[in-house]
Amino acid sequence: MEYVDTMRWLLRLLGIDNEKKKIEPPGEVVIKERRAEPDPVALAAASSGGTSRPGLDLERLKALPSAAYHPLTEYLSYIQVKRGETESLVFVRASDIDALAALTGESKDNFVKEFKRLGVLISMN
Repeated sequence: MEYVDTMRWLLRLLGIDNEKKKIEPPGEVVIKERRAEPDPVALAAASSGGTSRPGLDLERLKALPSAAYHPLTEYLSYIQVKRGETESLVFVRASDIDALAALTGESKDNFVKEFKRLGVLISMN
């Protein structure tokens, strides 16, 4: 009996155990947290399916001549690096739009309006 327990332990250690693994029912999507610091509000919104994922064009933002946008570029570049992405379009949480607006000193409505006009805010889906 001890041999069997040792073998199970060894197989589990190697990741090739024969025990049945939990299989998700077909069609059911399980949302899991991927952030370094958990965000229960965002996770609950993602699970409910009612999330808004604004997309911002980072390359377009970098091309704008104003130095006032530099903190925004750093913020979005940080998000991009943390995710390991290289695409120009960076999708953020709706709450990040509030933070970006605060960095510019604008209200959220003015921020959204201005960045849509500049072609930086591409999507508010």
